[in-house]
Amino acid sequence: MSVSMTGLLFLPPEGTQFRPGSRAKQGSEIALYTLVGDEGYTAALAAEFYQWGTAKQWHGEGTLAGDATGGETVTQFWIPSHLALQSVLWLERTKGVTVLLSDSQRELLYLGTASSDAWRLLNVPKVAQEMDISLPAWYSEQLFRSQLAQNIGLLRSYIDAALLYHSERSEANRQGIVRVLTDIVFELEFHAAVLEGIRADTSLVGHWVYQLLWPTPRPEGLAEDEQPEPRQAPENRAPHPSIASQFLSFLHSQQSLVDRSWNETEARRELLDRFGRFLERSVSGPPSGDQQVRDQPATANTPPIPAKMSVSPTLSGPPGGPQFEASSEADYRFVMSIQFPDVFAAFQSYYYEWNYVRVPEGEQTASFDELDPQTPSGWDVAGQRFGRATRYAEEDFETVFEELGPPGVAATSLVAANAILRYVGEGIRLGIEILTTPASEKNIAFPGPGTYLVRCKAIPYTGENAEVVRPPSVAYYPIIVRDPVQLVESRNRERGATTAWEHERMAELRDLLSQPVSHLNEEQLRQELDTLERSLSSVGGALSVQREKLVEYRNSLPVGSADRGRVQTQLERLDVIIALRADRGEERDLTAAEPLVATFVSDKGESIQLTMEALYRGTEDGQVEYWVSDLTTANSGEDYGTGRNRAEAIMDAVVDILSGYAGYGRGYVAVQIDGETVSKRIKASAGALFMEAVENVAMVLSIAAVAAAPFTAGSSISLLLPIGAVGAIPSGYRVINRAIDDTLRFDMATAMDVVNVVGGFTGVGHAVTPLRMVKTGRAFYVMGLGADGLSGLLVPAEIATQIAALEGLPEGERSARIMEILGQAMLESGISVGRELSQRAQQRRMGTSEAPTVGESVSRPETRDVGPPGEAVRPGAREPDVAPERRPDDGEPRRTPEATGGRSPSRSLGGEPVTRRTQDGDHTLTLTKRGQIIRCSKVCQTLGARYAHILDDHPELVRRVASLEERAREAVAADDRGLADQVASDARVLEADLRAVERAWMEELGFDPDRIELLQQLAEERALPVGYDPAAEAFDELGLHYTRMDLDKVPEVYDKELGANVPMDISSGYPAKRGNLFDDQVVEKHEAAEGKGSIHAEVYVDTGRKTRNGRPLYWRADSWVPGEGSPAGEGSSRPPEIREHKFTQFSEIGYDRAVDYLMQLWSKYPPGAVIADVPSSRARQVEGMKLTGQQVLIVPEQIAPIPRDVLDAAEGFEITIRDIDGHVYTSK
Repeated sequence: MSVSMTGLLFLPPEGTQFRPGSRAKQGSEIALYTLVGDEGYTAALAAEFYQWGTAKQWHGEGTLAGDATGGETVTQFWIPSHLALQSVLWLERTKGVTVLLSDSQRELLYLGTASSDAWRLLNVPKVAQEMDISLPAWYSEQLFRSQLAQNIGLLRSYIDAALLYHSERSEANRQGIVRVLTDIVFELEFHAAVLEGIRADTSLVGHWVYQLLWPTPRPEGLAEDEQPEPRQAPENRAPHPSIASQFLSFLHSQQSLVDRSWNETEARRELLDRFGRFLERSVSGPPSGDQQVRDQPATANTPPIPAKMSVSPTLSGPPGGPQFEASSEADYRFVMSIQFPDVFAAFQSYYYEWNYVRVPEGEQTASFDELDPQTPSGWDVAGQRFGRATRYAEEDFETVFEELGPPGVAATSLVAANAILRYVGEGIRLGIEILTTPASEKNIAFPGPGTYLVRCKAIPYTGENAEVVRPPSVAYYPIIVRDPVQLVESRNRERGATTAWEHERMAELRDLLSQPVSHLNEEQLRQELDTLERSLSSVGGALSVQREKLVEYRNSLPVGSADRGRVQTQLERLDVIIALRADRGEERDLTAAEPLVATFVSDKGESIQLTMEALYRGTEDGQVEYWVSDLTTANSGEDYGTGRNRAEAIMDAVVDILSGYAGYGRGYVAVQIDGETVSKRIKASAGALFMEAVENVAMVLSIAAVAAAPFTAGSSISLLLPIGAVGAIPSGYRVINRAIDDTLRFDMATAMDVVNVVGGFTGVGHAVTPLRMVKTGRAFYVMGLGADGLSGLLVPAEIATQIAALEGLPEGERSARIMEILGQAMLESGISVGRELSQRAQQRRMGTSEAPTVGESVSRPETRDVGPPGEAVRPGAREPDVAPERRPDDGEPRRTPEATGGRSPSRSLGGEPVTRRTQDGDHTLTLTKRGQIIRCSKVCQTLGARYAHILDDHPELVRRVASLEERAREAVAADDRGLADQVASDARVLEADLRAVERAWMEELGFDPDRIELLQQLAEERALPVGYDPAAEAFDELGLHYTRMDLDKVPEVYDKELGANVPMDISSGYPAKRGNLFDDQVVEKHEAAEGKGSIHAEVYVDTGRKTRNGRPLYWRADSWVPGEGSPAGEGSSRPPEIREHKFTQFSEIGYDRAVDYLMQLWSKYPPGAVIADVPSSRARQVEGMKLTGQQVLIVPEQIAPIPRDVLDAAEGFEITIRDIDGHVYTSK
């Protein structure tokens, strides 16, 4: 059932048939059952309901008129809104039965009744005379109602005026109704007059949209294959209600054309053209669900592009739960990503509007805009970061005092200098972020702990006369901000609880397997026990188990896939960590080391689950000593700790590790020791603090030396060498500490530090600051590079694009511009420049500006989007797959190499594109002027895109396609017509092979020949073009175009699995609405084998909860086999089963959806669930009984293996997956 202002639309299940007798009576029974449900329906009430409806003059219309002989199909039928509203009141107030309509559905009926009342008044002659304004003669009540649904504010004004009049029937209140009706007509008449102007415009009568609105009647005697001559519609002839309603709504998005259409036929014609294209874009099935009303008409005519939001650093949350928790001391970057449907939509410009609200505590609900949205401010971020810098300065002084005693002059000066530099660096970093962060990203610092909701609106910039108008794309992101100490302790307690549960499970398994009985899944239980014992015994065991799972997962992935490569990288990192533990174990016995449950939350919001182990070293002079090893990363450290007790000693070691060079920055750590959670603040150690100070001071001095060079005739540059020697000290410190911790290996970090040390003390690389890379926004700092000339470099993402845009410039000018771009970037970032900078600047000033000759290297990368000669490359642009040039006959002479300074802006391949027919002769293969191979039938695609669904499984074909396209590009680049002809011929052979593989793929899936032919037909008729320039005239030359099929004419195919003809679902090629048929098949097959009554279909389960209306909430299991031991299965020897039926192929759905299916069965229909007391249960005498038996998911025969992770999940839920023929699927 769906609800609208028109009334209640009832949609009986497919296959519902009339009994002999009154159609209207049976329709009223269907309506009553839908309205009150299984619990409220009785035969007596149905009889009364029919008598009441008959008294209200509802005798059934359309398909409910007259009597049925039996067997006729029951189709959809209506109950008008006023009668539907009265029936609801009668059932609830008179009969005391709850009607299953929500408040919003009831309001729709109320609004529909009010609109009918308003329409009736409009047609009262006295009222019409007073209004002095009217709608066109063809305007109908249905059109009136549909337009008010898009402007419901007007209808609510009428309702208010009518209520006021009914409360006091005065002339003043009557005039109030007339004024409101006048406002309604005035609002509707504006666009109705535009449609009336189109109707009266005789030059538009032949337009196809005009004929949709007012189809010309077919005269008698006209042959079926002939069309009547278009005629102008008379002024009182109503247009097609649905098309006219859509057209009037469409006009709200075309205000510029609407204004012109009053006087211009061409504007009216353009409106019809645009509306026709709108109809083609919005082709869909019949409306479903309840009607949606609006306070004001929509000014957009196209749905928004979907968008999603992400955040970094990654938020944390309970294990296996939603990850929405953040630290109140950090700011977070939110990224709005619009899911553009194609590359052309991405060229639309957007304005991004960011807001957040604090969600109030309690259960009260409110809309986002009612909660006082706040606009994120850069000042909030700056305040938080500079506040953090202040806290760091205080911590640094405390650290120096604790480590060295009362601060001396040198120590405090160094700390103070470092604090000042931290403020300067934070300001520079923040400024660069502001300059480089795109509008689609926003850093937000929340004012304090609480629950927040972040919203971003991407509002498209639309021109005044735009045809396609989209509303903003909107995305939301919830975030729970917590105090960092509470956050880290909470995370660690949750990890501890998980570990405790694993210990309990291990003890349970040991006890279970020690019993002198055999278990059905004993092998699985022993495997689970072995995994738990190894992972809980030591960190080494846990790493070993983790490695085994990674290896198993890697082996399950296709060879050469990106996912397999990522898993292999993780595996290699894990091997390094395992080797690191082995190295540390050579000096001590780790068999007694105990795993630590520890969590770290940094001041920047990152949450890290630490992998640590602790080893008792003994007790001396009342001090307990522990050795702690951190194995979270391959570069994590180790240290000793002492204390009065075990907890103090372990925490002393943990704090020393995390405060030093091998830590993860400042923040908070929580460790669970003997069941208690202990948390500590992680500061910077004295050693790390001094090394940071040396680095910062060396960087500032190097900047000062370079900045002073122009004023000291370059003599200050000589200071860079001793400054570099000082700046190399922290690198040497890190190298030494890595050697001590057994983490010294040749990697990027070690190489960078070695270059610093060598460069600092020998001057080879002029390295004046430690080499390191820092990511800020979309910019990368690489500082301390030892390349002969520059000691520092800032590389924003935009720099590469800017340099690429200089390819066509003369060499001297190009080099000077590159130096200008790089120099400006360095000045903005404050990074030092080596001694070669002044020499290179001198050389650039002496350079020439001559144009290049033919012999000079002027390269143009193939990925550039080449515009007209002399036009710069658009930043970030890519070459489209099909980018045809203008034809020779378009009035513009082609540019020759002589006309462009010896450079040809594009290749032509000697004229027309090279084209060949495919081997079957039904299609064409065209080699475009950009080296793309386009396959055309009714539509066109690149060769790779047409067969993308099979290429992933055939690497050899992927290589052949890639090789062919590479040769095609070579032919274009060399202007080699002979090679192009050969490529086109080879493409014919490849296309035939691809088509044969596609057919074999379908046959392997079990498709019958009729379905294969249909699927290939759909592929030819519904594919969309890949990458084209719609503005290019040669677009038509290649025959690229969209097409659509008449969905009503899709034939049925015979489905072997179901044994019946089934309509095709165009989107996927699989039969639609198969679920119900499959349910019937499962039940019929069981009853055929076990007898009638041995299975109960559609069993209602009482959840013990209530709906919003206070009624019991029921869930419905697909079937239940009571079996042996159940009162309902008396005499049966079959084990009981609780079943869910899913007509699905697990190889074709994702893991998440498969787990949803399992979770639905596991959680909704568990053994022990009580069967609801409803009529269907009472008829079977099972009400109040409890479901018993094994949970089973029934599926059709699987055409491909079920993924291993799905089978593992099913075993975890203890659910059996079995097909309809009895085959059980397991991971064994």
